[in-house]
Parts: sequence; structure tokens; C-alpha cells
Amino acid sequence: MEERYRLFDQTIAALHNAGVLSALVLVGSWSQHLYKHALTNTDEIPLLITSDIDFLIPQPTQMTMPCDVPGILNELGYETATSPVSGHVKYIRRELEVEFLVPEKGRGSDTPRKIQELMVSAQGLRYLNMLQEHTITVDYKGIPVAVVEPAAYALHKFLVSGRRTKKEKMEKDLASAIAMCEYVTHEMCGITTMRDILNSLHPKWKKDILLHIKKHIPELHDSLISPG
Repeated sequence: MEERYRLFDQTIAALHNAGVLSALVLVGSWSQHLYKHALTNTDEIPLLITSDIDFLIPQPTQMTMPCDVPGILNELGYETATSPVSGHVKYIRRELEVEFLVPEKGRGSDTPRKIQELMVSAQGLRYLNMLQEHTITVDYKGIPVAVVEPAAYALHKFLVSGRRTKKEKMEKDLASAIAMCEYVTHEMCGITTMRDILNSLHPKWKKDILLHIKKHIPELHDSLISPG
């Protein structure tokens, strides 16, 4: 486990030193590691660390000059692995895997999208727009890292949990969502922030999220649908 944390730190530092980290948003469970490191009063946030480091590439990309991201990762010992079925690309070491994501366009496609500025292929996924539009920057060991705003992180976990086909992943998403809601609602203006994000979403997404919250945290549901 300690080696996993060391490699995570090395990966963040290498991308920062190359000038590319500022064009990425850290999403997924490693966000919780940064929340606990950089924010206050985070006892409610569990450490649900996985082997996957997921980076969202906001669109349009913020890079103005090309950067050889695969080369940076290869120097850290990651090997490039391409699925022969889908064409999706991951960068793999025994301790960790790195994957790049982009918001899905239109009805979406299973074909990876080439991001020329970073020289990577990124997987398009639904619901990433809500993460791209709600980010904060935290200090992680002297490095500024963009992560998802905690309220948006919690709401996104509720949304994707209902789309999971594997029970284990669904339960993990729900556990993260509930824990993050506990944290957000204890922060000043937390419910207001969550309500504002909900109101910015597509009505169907908002409805689905509220149904999950009503089932698992009914008192929060009542607060979110109140006039405020």
C-alpha cells in the first residue's frame, strides 16, 4: 500500500513538472485521498483507494503545446496496455493504473478519442460534464491539483451507482456518495452548494439523484427540495 501512495505522488509530481497537470482534473476514488489531505474536518470521508488513477481531460483542452504524456508515464515504469476489443488505453504498473477520460459526446461511442495535445487516447463516459463544470484546486504537498468539488463528487456517485451492473461497484459508489454527503452537509453552505449543482443538471439526472438520496438519506432529500 505504501508503494502505491509513493507511485501516486511520483505520478502527480511528474505530470506537474511537465506542465500538463493543470490541464487535468483528478476524478475517482483518489480524489478522496486529496480531500482528506487538503481539506478540513474530513473524518467522514473514507479512504476507498483503488488501483485506478482517473484523469478527466476537460474539453476543450487547456494545453497550448503538445506534451508526450505516454513518455512521462513510461519513464515512471508504466507500460501502455491497449484493449484488443475496445481500443481503450491504460498505463499499467503493478501498483497502479492510469486512465484518461473525456465527457461523452452526443450518444457516445466506444471508440477512444485521441487527444493530440497530450498524445493520449481517452475514453468517453457519460455524466462527466457535471464533474468538469464543478472543480476546485487543492494544494497537495506543494502541488496544485484540480479535483471535483466535493458536493458534485457525491452527487455524481449517486448518479453512476444506478448504472452499475456489478453489485460490488454499485455498493462502493453508494458508500462513497453517502459518506461525502455527510461531509458536505457539515460544511458551511454545503446544502446550498449541493442544491445549486442539482439545479444546474439535466432534469432526468437531477430526478435520478434525488431518488437515490431519498432512499438512502431521506433527511437530506427533504432539505434539498425545500426552497432554502
